[in-house]
Amino acid sequence: MRFSNSKLRLTLFSVALVASFQCFAQNANLELQAPVDSSELESANVDETRINNPESIVVQPAMTEILRAKPPAGWKLAYQFNNDDTRFADFTPADEDNKTWRTKLSIESHQNMDDIDPISAIMGEVQNNSEICSNFNHFNLFSGIENGYPTSVRLIECGENAHSNKGEISIIKAIQGNEHFYFVRLLRRTEPFSDSAQAMETSEIAAWSTYLKDITVCDTQHADHSCLPEKKN
Repeated sequence: MRFSNSKLRLTLFSVALVASFQCFAQNANLELQAPVDSSELESANVDETRINNPESIVVQPAMTEILRAKPPAGWKLAYQFNNDDTRFADFTPADEDNKTWRTKLSIESHQNMDDIDPISAIMGEVQNNSEICSNFNHFNLFSGIENGYPTSVRLIECGENAHSNKGEISIIKAIQGNEHFYFVRLLRRTEPFSDSAQAMETSEIAAWSTYLKDITVCDTQHADHSCLPEKKN
């Protein structure tokens, strides 16, 4: 990361993020929440037990494997796509949309991706981004096993995207489940930058990492991937 002050700042920040993700498997127990239109229930293929509770809909086929996540408070569902193999949902702050967003959360689940691991999947995106970005950097935040699933998390910095002419900062989390392969992305568009510290505060990136550590995959039928009880507020 090209912080203007010193490499020590990056080192301390990276250590804090790694420590944060090491406790992920014990702390993550949230489910993806999204508003649901009753006319879309069939196409969304949601679990029938959740139809009467529109604030607790799992965005994926109703199998024993569950991706547990929820958008930040006050964010809205901006876009959703579902077919037999891929399920995709975008969330933005209430005052943004899927075309003019400044900050976006994207969640994907894919079937038929058994031939790739999380690190390779993310590095494929890194390679694609490096070809269209100036002042490009990327850093591994965590790679290992969380709740029994191979997982990787990476920070990506794009000083200027040749397509959007914007700076972009993102954290991508990839999880290799037994039934699906999952991507969770937090993205921020900024003015073009040469120094990422001027584009986005370190404290905000750290807050993103804290949010992502609470996103987990679990399986209701397998003790090796146990679904913990929901947190009590």
